[in-house]
Amino acid sequence: LYELNQRIASSDTLDDVLDYAITLPARLFAARAAALVLYGEQGATLTARCSGLNEEQLGAARQAFGLAHHYQLPPEPMLLTPRSRPPADIVACLILPLAERDQVQIGWIEGYLSTTRQLALELPEGQTAAPNVLALSAESLALVVTVAGELTESIQGSRRRARELASVAALEQAITEERTRIARDLHDGVAQSLAFLRMRVDLWEDWLHQEPERLSAEFVNLKANLRQQIEELRRAIFALRPMELSQLGFVAALRRYVNEFAEQQDWEFELDLSDLPTALPHVLELAAFRFAQEALNNAAKHAQARHVALALRTIDGGLQIVVRDDGIGFDPGAQGEQPGTRLGLRQMRERATALDGRMTILARPGAGTEVRVWLPLRYAAGV
Repeated sequence: LYELNQRIASSDTLDDVLDYAITLPARLFAARAAALVLYGEQGATLTARCSGLNEEQLGAARQAFGLAHHYQLPPEPMLLTPRSRPPADIVACLILPLAERDQVQIGWIEGYLSTTRQLALELPEGQTAAPNVLALSAESLALVVTVAGELTESIQGSRRRARELASVAALEQAITEERTRIARDLHDGVAQSLAFLRMRVDLWEDWLHQEPERLSAEFVNLKANLRQQIEELRRAIFALRPMELSQLGFVAALRRYVNEFAEQQDWEFELDLSDLPTALPHVLELAAFRFAQEALNNAAKHAQARHVALALRTIDGGLQIVVRDDGIGFDPGAQGEQPGTRLGLRQMRERATALDGRMTILARPGAGTEVRVWLPLRYAAGV
């Protein structure tokens, strides 16, 4: 057990833990072969590791011990005898459930034995075990339960570390995407407008001496153009501010962001978080924040709205982000005919698809726009 604890403590990844775990049945119980099975996100099982048997032999062994179809995992370790002839010289199978104390089981280990002398205990006369089941000695039972607990804790810890690393990677990716978007917006918007104004200045120099009366109208247009570019720069600067999820928490950071953004845009704003789950995984919080941010930014750039609403709610086993405005609207079906327009919405759709979610746009000219993004809540399972 000391070696088990030391080896697990030195394992950096889930693969390291599983590679070590699959060796334990042979080392502790003289198992002829072993398989390690884990539950997936939707409850399906996956054989994560196997040793001592090829795929065909493992299938035959499971068939012989009644493990082949929809196996009901026992709550405690169990030593099974075969119902039919198993492959090789296997005479018994030790089922070792993986669970932390009274928590939900995450999988099990199958140890295929060529002898049961180290584990089996003959029952006193007059007592019978269940069919195809041998009793484990108290010493053996205590050992395998301890091993199962240590392995389960290590697997769960490795999964948590993997989720944390994935969250950090997702955050870095989101920051990169946001910076790319801002750079693109500045290049396509402010930079091009300023370049155009520079060319107009050359023309104004000629008009100053030849047609000065035309400059009055030009200056009116100049003021309107500069006002628009200032708004674009303010949006870019606002978007560059660091997110405060870790300092404020998701709800407080989102509330602060949207309130300040709405004030900057002079919107009448409505925020509804009444049906938001009390706890969301970090990767889903980050995705929801980014979708809300992108949808609001699109509304600011294109909608010409006075009233904007944002709602987050649970529906159909997922988190739904809804942004609705009363602006000028547009025809979603015409987007493909206008390259370069509504690029942010297309990127949002691609990002939702990458997260196994979906995005729906409800809009028509003169009737506002509603953007709905749905993301599956299964990320909370952390598998």
